[in-house]
Amino acid sequence: MRTRHAKRAGLHTDRMDVLQALQVCAMPGAPGTAAPLSDALSQPDQSSHCQSAFPHTPKRACALPHNHVLPSSSSALPSEMTSDADRQLASSFARLPTELLSRIARPLSTTDFCALRSTCKLVDHKLLNEFAYEFFRKKQFMMTSASLQALKDISNSRFSDYLSHVVIGTDQLFNSKWDGSITIDDKRKYRATADEQKLFGHIGCASKFEDAIAGLSRLETLDIRDFNSATRFRDGQFAQWRSYGVAELRKAGTVGFGNLEWATCIYQNILLGAAAANARIKSLEVISKRNGCLHDSSLSIAKPMAPNLSSLLSGLTKLHLDIMANWEDLKFVGLPNLCYLLQNTPNVEWLRLNIDMALSEYDGTEDKGWIGFLQWLAKEPPSSDVIAKYTPAPTFELKQLDLGRIVVSPDRLLAIVAAYPSLKTLALSRSTLTEPSGTTTPPADAGTAYLVKRVLTGLDNTTVEKFIPRALIQRTSEGRGDVQWISRGTTKDSIQLRGQPGQSEFKDAASLISFRIQTPACKSMSVSSLIADYYPASDDVSASDDGGEGDEDESDGGESNGDEDED
Repeated sequence: MRTRHAKRAGLHTDRMDVLQALQVCAMPGAPGTAAPLSDALSQPDQSSHCQSAFPHTPKRACALPHNHVLPSSSSALPSEMTSDADRQLASSFARLPTELLSRIARPLSTTDFCALRSTCKLVDHKLLNEFAYEFFRKKQFMMTSASLQALKDISNSRFSDYLSHVVIGTDQLFNSKWDGSITIDDKRKYRATADEQKLFGHIGCASKFEDAIAGLSRLETLDIRDFNSATRFRDGQFAQWRSYGVAELRKAGTVGFGNLEWATCIYQNILLGAAAANARIKSLEVISKRNGCLHDSSLSIAKPMAPNLSSLLSGLTKLHLDIMANWEDLKFVGLPNLCYLLQNTPNVEWLRLNIDMALSEYDGTEDKGWIGFLQWLAKEPPSSDVIAKYTPAPTFELKQLDLGRIVVSPDRLLAIVAAYPSLKTLALSRSTLTEPSGTTTPPADAGTAYLVKRVLTGLDNTTVEKFIPRALIQRTSEGRGDVQWISRGTTKDSIQLRGQPGQSEFKDAASLISFRIQTPACKSMSVSSLIADYYPASDDVSASDDGGEGDEDESDGGESNGDEDED
């Protein structure tokens, strides 16, 4: 998989490849004889030559993944085209094979890509899947009437069959500009939209969202996020996928990402709206690059739960939540609303919980509320009044569990793993491994390396096949304010614990687990022997590319999630 910089750098090369391919396609004789570009556009279909022009690129490499299922369509042209077919076939572009048109479109900017599609209906028909997959498979909106109306228009168009991932940004309007460069109409529009968002915060907008997604038969994912994806490579190095409508509103004022109250309003309204629309989504994601997007109280659901909401939650197989846990939650109350939500998602297979525990204020003690939640997640019997008041233990059969920004001991982490015999992947991100206060078992100088080794030892007796430690935090003995960040340089490597029967799975453990510990004095030391003594040198350890979204932030995976004409 190419990096973001490599993708951007490759656009210029792709443009040169397109010109060379056009020349090769036009050659009547042996390859290697140059032909004018104008001649290339007038030659008949020679797709076999086109393929030889790109020996490094498989057929439709710039188009759709091989496993992506497109809406069914006939190879015949749409009926409205047939009357004009002869006339349009005179177009040089219309006579090019679909593979070559896709290659031409690949390095173009969004504006140029749209212009290419507009040359004639035949070209539009050939590039429809390519265009729709990039710009309408995943799309981002904001909570305004204009943006939701755009979503509704898409749901009633031919692109509705492509849209499977709807992103709602927490974009919120703050202060308008009052200089002479802003027109009166722009000021009025901004002010009206800001007032509308305030009204949404009071009375809700679930019915508007319900109406907007009612026509999306292939909707699978609802996603709330407080950031923009920087993967819009087609339009330059700094281009981002933004919510529909943001560019226009920024002409007249400030548009930023809202606070926790606004994120809570969005979460509750899209959940109720999707339930009212009888959406059959498989994934619900709340992703934050800031300090948690929701509180436990944000997850509150009226009891008894409405049947349509219960049906929506029961259909989820993937649940990602970013939560800010406040001091009272950790000390006394716990996370009752999160527990109630998880108890009503029995079919979740991939659970990711980023629970920001305000680590800078953590004093090392075990708070009843937090330990109660960990015990509940591990399906342990109640040991305190806090956990005794929780809902019944979760019933889902997890295959992947991602925990981020938490404080946990190896024993409690392993207890959670043991509660899910179907678990195959465990990820731990930006978290602190620690021992309960008063524990004397670890050596005096034991740190995160020792605790990670304990986790690896315990995982040997479970069904987990892959362990992914991303960025672990180690606290020093000088005080709770001193933190050591432990990272392995890349978030894509993982520790493969076991593989196919009969194969050797462990090799070169020391080079794989090469942590760099940054001390408070800004000195680095290597602890590459972290598990070398646990896995002998003759064993086999392999790194694999984890295809998951990780902690984010890393969430986009190169997918587009904005609109093609706004930003």
